Amino acid sequence: MSTATQEFKNNNISATINHQPGCRVHLDVVTTPLATQAAFQKAIKMVSKEVSIPGFRKGKAPQETILKNYGKHVEREWKDLLLNTSFSEAIQLTKAYPFKEGSVSKASIKNISLQDGAKLVFEYEAAPSIPHVKLEDLSIENIKRTPIAHKDIENTIESLRLQHAQWSEVINRPAAENDFVDITIDSIETPEYNICKNSRFEIAAGKMGTWMRHLIIGMTPGQSAEKVSEKEPEEADCKKCESGEHHHEHDHFKPTLCRITLHSIKTPTMPDLDDEFAKKFGIQTYDELKKRVEEDLNKQSDEEQTNALRKLMEDEILTKYQFDIPRTLVEEQIEDQTEQITHELKEKNLEGELLENKTKKIKSDVVNRLARDYRIYYLAQQIAQDYKIQISQEDLSQELMRQMWLQPSGQSFISKDMPAEEVRSRLYASLLVHKTLDYLIASTQKKLDQQ
Repeated sequence: MSTATQEFKNNNISATINHQPGCRVHLDVVTTPLATQAAFQKAIKMVSKEVSIPGFRKGKAPQETILKNYGKHVEREWKDLLLNTSFSEAIQLTKAYPFKEGSVSKASIKNISLQDGAKLVFEYEAAPSIPHVKLEDLSIENIKRTPIAHKDIENTIESLRLQHAQWSEVINRPAAENDFVDITIDSIETPEYNICKNSRFEIAAGKMGTWMRHLIIGMTPGQSAEKVSEKEPEEADCKKCESGEHHHEHDHFKPTLCRITLHSIKTPTMPDLDDEFAKKFGIQTYDELKKRVEEDLNKQSDEEQTNALRKLMEDEILTKYQFDIPRTLVEEQIEDQTEQITHELKEKNLEGELLENKTKKIKSDVVNRLARDYRIYYLAQQIAQDYKIQISQEDLSQELMRQMWLQPSGQSFISKDMPAEEVRSRLYASLLVHKTLDYLIASTQKKLDQQ
């Protein structure tokens, strides 16, 4: 964000504040001679109460005597007092409060005299200045909910059958359409790195890239082949594309020279679609299983619509209400995450220049994501305050149960070994953001309905 300079003044001081990126602040303060003299007199009194001078009770010695015997102490107390009182008065005047204890990196006196006053300089990290969101400023497009078709239910049940299939190895023939294969994919560009290792794929349209299908069909176990990856054609009948909420993985596609090694060809023996199959999922009948699958798919579609609308609203408020956040917020977290990123990349056999470039790219993405998350949270806090949005204990309990249910799939943002206070903090932050976004979405949709 660009720097901005503002000037403030009262009877004791004048303050010139320069806002810099990352919530950094440079503050020049000029104290009047009268305020400087008042601080000097107070410093003399404070020293007088602390020292013992023969012939005088504490605090009763004449100023001349105090200055003669403890002049350096008075000067030090005077300067400290002037720095503290001037800074306190300046931040009250400018409303640019320090972000946290220890945020002040510089507090110095350029010059000081009883006749001319003093010039002081402060540098510190300020708390962010959060704008107030106005409902009338917001507008987002409506996103249609993706309807659930009979084929969606069939595909999901087929995936469940595969989870409980018995697998046997195919020998004495090459891979063919609709086979399942265990393959390893390596990028053989300089430097080389592994993409996936001994992973199972189905050789079928929609389950494997077209270029990969054409390459693998006809291969035999133990054989390797090389080819440059190709971008998939757009899906002509994609419902999510029609609704505008689908972002394909190949939107940022980059051709890569790959080596594919075929380890084995597998064929499944699928369980029958009957009540016994349903009981594997804790459901008594197959008809009930189909009903449950349909309910889950509809719930998933609802969640996808909600999340897509939330993403649009996030973009809307971040675009229209821009503000800076303290740089240390991101810096405190990025180092730990960078170490984890580097470790994961090394496990994929990335090294040298490629490892360095990948780490830089991911680190940049993490920085942007953290900054975005903090801005959203700060805005959510302000919106909740302005529009009286509250998080109840029941809200927290329900979200806790949901996150515990998500833990086995690895989708939860809490873990079993996480301290209770951190769990509560994460639950509260997530609920606050979602509740405020949903409030804004409902308000904009109500506005559209009234038009």
